[in-house]
Amino acid sequence: MNKIMKLTIIAVVFSVSVFMLMHF
Repeated sequence: MNKIMKLTIIAVVFSVSVFMLMHF
């Protein structure tokens, strides 16, 4: 369960980073 939560958080952070790069 903890591993899945960590992977989900990493995926969200990665998505936000990509969104920021696309925005700028």
